[in-house]
Amino acid sequence: MWLSYRTYFLPIIISLMVGITLIAATYSTIPELSRFLSRVERQYYDFNLLNSAPRKPITPPAIILIDFDEHSLSQMGGWPRPRKETSDLLENLAQFNPRLIALTSTFAFPNLNPVDEIENKFRDARKKLPREIYALRDSLDEDLILRNTLKKHGIIISYLLHDQSALTGLLDIKKGKAIPDPFLQTGWQTRGYTANDKKYQEASGDEGFIASHVDTDGVLRSFSLILQSDNFLYPALALTIAKHYYQTTDYKIILKEQKNRKVYQGIQLGEKFIPTDSLGRILVPYQFDLSQFKRISALDIIEDKSFPELKDAIVIVGSSANSLGNLKSTPLQSSIAEFEAQALALQGLLHPQTLWYQPSWWYQLIIAELIFILITSLALFPLCRPNHLLVLSFLLVSTLM
Repeated sequence: MWLSYRTYFLPIIISLMVGITLIAATYSTIPELSRFLSRVERQYYDFNLLNSAPRKPITPPAIILIDFDEHSLSQMGGWPRPRKETSDLLENLAQFNPRLIALTSTFAFPNLNPVDEIENKFRDARKKLPREIYALRDSLDEDLILRNTLKKHGIIISYLLHDQSALTGLLDIKKGKAIPDPFLQTGWQTRGYTANDKKYQEASGDEGFIASHVDTDGVLRSFSLILQSDNFLYPALALTIAKHYYQTTDYKIILKEQKNRKVYQGIQLGEKFIPTDSLGRILVPYQFDLSQFKRISALDIIEDKSFPELKDAIVIVGSSANSLGNLKSTPLQSSIAEFEAQALALQGLLHPQTLWYQPSWWYQLIIAELIFILITSLALFPLCRPNHLLVLSFLLVSTLM
C-alpha cells in the first residue's frame, strides 16, 4: 500500500509544494524569497535563450563596429588615444559617407595646448614667448581640431552614468527630460556621472549615456534606454542614435498606471513604438549574432584603407580590448564590450518587432501555468503507470518553457 501511495501521490505532493513555494515567492515581500524568484527567472531566461531558434541574421540598416582591438592598441599604443589621432580617424571614416557616426568616448577635460605649456615655461624664466610660437596655437590645439571634426560631421558622443558618487562636469539638461513623475523608477539608480566638457557638448551632433548595468550574478541581460540623474531623464547612446536614424526631433516616453503609480510602457520614436518593462528597460537582443556585425580594426581606418561598405552605414567606434577591463558576461557564455552592447540594443530599436518582451502580466501567466500543472498532475498521475510518470512530468514542466 505504501509503495502504491509513494508511486502515485508523492509526485503530486512535491508538485504542490513547489507550486505553493513559487506562488508565495511571487507575491512575497520577504527579500530571500524575492531573490530566489529572481534567480529562478534568470535561469529560465538563460535556458530559453540558449535553446531558442537559430540566431537571427542582422538585417539592414548596416551597423559597423570600428574596433580599437588588441592588435590596434599594440601597434598604436595605450588608451585613450591622442585627440588629434581620433580626429584623423573620424575624418577618414567620414570620407566614406556613413549615415551616422557615434563615438563611445568621453571628453571630460580639455588637453593642455603645447603653446600654453611653452608659455608657462617662458613665464617662469621671465622671458617673452616669440610671436611665431603664438601663431601655432590653433594648429596645435588637439581639442579644437577634434571639436571641429565633431561639429563638421555631426558626430554623436557619449558620457558615463555610474554607481560612484563623483560628479564630473555638468550634464546638458537641454538633452534630458524633466522627470514626469517624482515616484517614477528607472532600471537602477545612478549615483554619479562623468560628463563631457561643455565645449564638446556644444560641438557634438548629440549625446547619449553608456552604462550597461549587470544583474547581481554579473551577467548583462537587460539594457536601460532611459536613466535618471538628479531630476532629469537621459537617453542611452543607442536610443540617441536611433532617434537620429529615424530623423525625429525627439523621442517620447510613454507611461501607464500600475498599482496606483506610473511606470514605463515604452518609448515612441516617430512611428516606431519600443515596448519596455516597467523600469524602462529592454532585454538585450542576444538572438542576433554579434559576430555578424561588420567589424573593422581602428588601425586600418587610421592607415586610410578603403572600406566602401561604410557608405550609408551606422558606425559605432569603441574598443573590445581585454586590457581596458570593460567587458561584461552574457547568458551565452561569452563576453561583450560596451560598444557591442550598444550595437545590439540599436539593432533591436531599429527592428522593435524582434525584441523579446516580458509584459507586466508575466508572473500571473506563470502562476496560471503552475495551477494548470498541479490540476493536471492530480487528475492524471494516479492513472499512469510508474514508468510513464517521468515522461508525463517532463511534458508538464515543458509547458513553462
